[in-house]
Amino acid sequence: MVFGNLSTEPQAVIPPGPELYVDLGSPLNMSCLVPDSPVPPENIFWYHKDKMVSYDGSRQGISINMEKGPITTSNLFIPEVTKQDSGIYVCAPQGMKEAAVLVTVLN
Repeated sequence: MVFGNLSTEPQAVIPPGPELYVDLGSPLNMSCLVPDSPVPPENIFWYHKDKMVSYDGSRQGISINMEKGPITTSNLFIPEVTKQDSGIYVCAPQGMKEAAVLVTVLN
């Protein structure tokens, strides 16, 4: 018996999305969730203004961590946001549909 194509590609989610407002100098902690994935993604990458967010030490305190499980989660933490942190952030699980959120830093 065939029911058509029941497989849906796992889709990342950034709650509460699609917009996030944060005060200048405040911490920003975003989570990216990948529910309904038969196999957890190998990696989840974060992008801001089309550049990969890295924690290579070029900016103090930025961290990204990932926890694999029934709902794989990646957290992006920025301890003190600046005006330059405004813009679209994309969470891109490897091989799956990405999610985006618009972050606005308020004065």
